[in-house]
Amino acid sequence: MKRNLPVLVLSTLVGTLFATHLAAGADKGDPVAHYRSSTQLDLITCRLKAKSYYMIASLHHSSPEAPDIEAQSLENVRKAKAEYLACVRDAKSDAKPLFDAATKYTKKGPAREALKSYQVAYIIALDGVEAEDGETKSAYARRQQALTTRLEEAWVRFEVEQ
Repeated sequence: MKRNLPVLVLSTLVGTLFATHLAAGADKGDPVAHYRSSTQLDLITCRLKAKSYYMIASLHHSSPEAPDIEAQSLENVRKAKAEYLACVRDAKSDAKPLFDAATKYTKKGPAREALKSYQVAYIIALDGVEAEDGETKSAYARRQQALTTRLEEAWVRFEVEQ
């Protein structure tokens, strides 16, 4: 059960976030709101999947096990990494048409430029989900917070320009 805890926590959080996303995006008539809620949900989901991967990998490396359990543990690590990398890839491709629709919906030139800045910050945040070689947990958390701050600042700029 201890090894399934990260998956259980992740599933619960993603389910809650998905319900929140559905409620926030109930008005699909506003492409900007839909784009914003989708990017928020996708970034949080990818970050949670990455955290799950790092937790599973940490458990795998810290516990000596019988060979058959070791093989299953290694497969869990590979699967978790593939899931978070796929999440990042899919989030990038899913955002493009939503960004295009939000840009078309945005009338003012400065607001469009600010929306582009948000898109750039979003892609950088997604690329930053992966931990850097030798990065400590605290350094990773600080870097994620800095990326989030940059993303939030870009969104505030968009709101001001609108």
